[in-house]
Amino acid sequence: MTHIFISYAREDGSTAQRIAEELRQKNHYVFLDSQSIRIGAHWQEDIKRHLVDADVFLALVTTHSDKSYYFNVEVTSAISYVAHSNRDKLILPVVLDHASFGDSDLGTFQALFGRVEDIDLLVDEIDSAINRFEGYRLAQQESKALQGKVLEEKSEDYIRETIEDLTTRERHGRRLASRWHLAGYAALVSSVAFVLAVWFVAGRSIGNGYVETNRLLFDAVKGIAVVALLLGLARYAFLLAKTHQLEALKNADRLHAISFGKFYMRVFGEEVSRTEVKEVFQHWNTAGSSDLSHLDVDKVDSRILEMFAKVASFEGKAKH
Repeated sequence: MTHIFISYAREDGSTAQRIAEELRQKNHYVFLDSQSIRIGAHWQEDIKRHLVDADVFLALVTTHSDKSYYFNVEVTSAISYVAHSNRDKLILPVVLDHASFGDSDLGTFQALFGRVEDIDLLVDEIDSAINRFEGYRLAQQESKALQGKVLEEKSEDYIRETIEDLTTRERHGRRLASRWHLAGYAALVSSVAFVLAVWFVAGRSIGNGYVETNRLLFDAVKGIAVVALLLGLARYAFLLAKTHQLEALKNADRLHAISFGKFYMRVFGEEVSRTEVKEVFQHWNTAGSSDLSHLDVDKVDSRILEMFAKVASFEGKAKH
C-alpha cells in the first residue's frame, strides 16, 4: 500500500477530497489533513510526521495554491527532505492551472496536467504514475540488496585474511620493538660497566707502581673506542626499536580503518557504491612502503670505524 500525502490550498478542499477518495478505492493510503489529523493532535507535528512517512507527495497546483502559505511550506519541506535524504520519494505535481505551475518550485518535477471536470481520468493517470514509481523503487531495492549481498560475499574472505595478516604484523612489530629496546638498554649498561671496570683496573695498576705512558694512552684509546662502539650499538638498537614501533602503529591504524569499513558496509551495505567502498578502505593498503625500507644505516656513527682504524694504527706504532 502506497502512502500518499496530498498538499492543497483550502479553496481546493473539495477537489482534494474527491481525488483522495478515488485513490483510496485503488488501495492507496492517503493523508489529507482535513480528514486524517487526529482530534487533539498537534496538527503541525502530525503533518510533518505524515510528510516524512509518505511515499508520494502529491501537490495540487491551482490558481489558489500559489497564494497559500501552508501549501508552499509543505512543498518546500518535501523538496528539501527528498534532496537531503536517502529515501526514494515521488514528488508529483498535479496541475489544474498551467499559469500557476510556471513560477512554482515544482517546475523542475515531471507533472500531470488535468481538469477538474475530468477527475476520473486524472486519478487514473496519478495511479499509473504511482505504479511506475513503485516498480522503479522495487527494482532499485532489489538491485541494492543484490549489490550488498555480492559485496559482502566477495569481500568477507579478503577482509578476514587482511585482518589476520595485519594483526600478525602488528604483534611481530611490537615484539621486535621490545627486543631492540632491551638490546639498546643492554648496550648502555655494558658501556657503563666497562667504564667502571677500566677505572678499577687502571686505579689498581697506577697504585702498584710505574705505568708506561704509551701503554696507558693506548689502553685509554681502546677503552674509549669500546665505549663508543657500545653507545653506537645502543643508538642503532633504539633506532630499530623506534622503526618497528612505528610500523606496528601503522598496522594498528590499518586495522582501525578496516574495522570502520566493516561497520560501514554492515550498516550501509545496500546503499554503498564502488566509489564509497574505495574511499572507506583506501587507508588500509598493506602493499605500501614499510618504515624499515627508509631506515638510514648511516645514522650509526661512522666515526666509530675511524676510531678503530686509529687504534690499530696507534697499536702498530707502539709495537715498533
